[in-house]
Amino acid sequence: YIQVVADTSGEYAYQIRSSGVSGVDLVASDVTVSRQMVSPGTDFRVSGGVENRRGDIANDVSVDIFVAADTGDYENGIRIGGSTIDQVGGAATTPFSVRLTMPSDSDLSAIGLSIPTNAYVIVVVDQQRQIADSQFANNVSSALIALENECIDDDPNSNEGQSTSTSL
Repeated sequence: YIQVVADTSGEYAYQIRSSGVSGVDLVASDVTVSRQMVSPGTDFRVSGGVENRRGDIANDVSVDIFVAADTGDYENGIRIGGSTIDQVGGAATTPFSVRLTMPSDSDLSAIGLSIPTNAYVIVVVDQQRQIADSQFANNVSSALIALENECIDDDPNSNEGQSTSTSL
């Protein structure tokens, strides 16, 4: 609310101007992976948040997730999944969590990743630029992940639960 009060009665001309945080500025934030070491073909989870640092609501915000050899090189990486967030409020953060599968050895080697190595899981918010975002540079964030060879079960036993396992 705004109240205009004059010291003396009469007619006065005045203007009311406002400035602030209208618009949308989406930011990928707090990107984490559920496991620090992942083998090709195995599942893991990527979580984080999509911040909107301005005041307008952003609808249908896409979150694309890539694996790549370099933290900022998602365009030469492999898209491994994604999600759509229905709405990110103004000056708010909306969390996301996506279960993904790491691509195969051959797919990873096609982008220059040989196992074992380190790679980056990269989150890109609104990659196709569908939302009038004031600053696209902060729409990308990443987390380091170690790519390891798959652990091979080297015994014929199928009874490897805690209650029925055999000692080594």
